Amino acid sequence: MYLQQLNNIENAQTFDFEAEKNIELTLDTLKRTHKENDIFGRPLKGFYHYEAIERIADAAESRGLMPIVSDLWAAQNASKSAPGVVLLPQVEAVTMPHAVEAHILRRVFCTLNLMKYDDGEKCTNIALTFHQDGVQVAIGQRVTICRNQTILGAEHTAISKGNDQGSINELFATVERWLDNAAAITDTDRQRIERLKAQRFDRPTALMYLGLLNCMRVAADSRNKAIRDRVKVAPLNQAQLSIFAEHLTERLMMADSLTAWEFLNLATEVHKPTTADMPRIIPTNAALFDMMAAVETETQPLLNC
Repeated sequence: MYLQQLNNIENAQTFDFEAEKNIELTLDTLKRTHKENDIFGRPLKGFYHYEAIERIADAAESRGLMPIVSDLWAAQNASKSAPGVVLLPQVEAVTMPHAVEAHILRRVFCTLNLMKYDDGEKCTNIALTFHQDGVQVAIGQRVTICRNQTILGAEHTAISKGNDQGSINELFATVERWLDNAAAITDTDRQRIERLKAQRFDRPTALMYLGLLNCMRVAADSRNKAIRDRVKVAPLNQAQLSIFAEHLTERLMMADSLTAWEFLNLATEVHKPTTADMPRIIPTNAALFDMMAAVETETQPLLNC
């Protein structure tokens, strides 16, 4: 069942990452890409990207959670030593120019909706990022209308670096614990969301949060280590801040206030494969909520998330 996708993406025969840095694809298409192995012919990270997706989907399906691949993207990046996409001319020669089978994809982002917890507005899901430095996973809520990923806290994320088998096994064990507790996680997340919906940000409060996001970005990019160490992860980089500030300004031109949930959703619009570096999507998304929860916990008990 999880092979079905929500976005009606067709299986591709070719890719053109020269024209598009980010390409949406199906799981079947991903499985046809060239498999990157070590010198012993084994998967370079201990498993292939599609195997990680299928392993999580199988675990979810065995628990009756009705998993569906809702988003699946591959991306190129600027690294010359380990590019996100490699096109193999020797494979092109026996297939066709730009054939899917001639591509190594090293940067893949996938979200698996657990349709058992789909309420029409949002759905509990597992996000997975497979990239050159390892694998990241998270559990959160996917907002249906805008396809926004919302990870409500860093405690709902996990990472495996490199191809260390122990770390990989721990990663999947964490996911299985999430799946075993999916009902409780969903309930807690949705209570948090209702509190966010109940809290209104007037214009000064919204701009305060915008300023805080900018200060965190400045700190994360600072050459001063003492300043830089104060921010583990900046929720938005400079380019994302510019996009978000424009969206927020437009929203405040229509009304003098918005809910905390609307503010969060506006910000997570830039946490997508088309607007964010894939390895940063999960940690920055979680950091955004943690920032809001930390401030609100100190000042407004209603959002003591």
